[in-house]
Amino acid sequence: MNEDKNGISGYIGAETFAELAHVVANRLLKEQETQVILFKMPESRVQSYEEITLWHRLGWIQFLDTFKI
Repeated sequence: MNEDKNGISGYIGAETFAELAHVVANRLLKEQETQVILFKMPESRVQSYEEITLWHRLGWIQFLDTFKI
């Protein structure tokens, strides 16, 4: 749940990004049937912003406001 932290909207720290990367990699290797849903899009000051944006465009992750069951 990437809530706002330290004045940064949709904050994702290094450890959380590492966990996200692990889940996305496992999903792509078909080892796990997982859906990755973030609370909101992080702002551009988040270090992993470009990766999150790309993963979203590729359909590997979703955001809660656009999540479809």
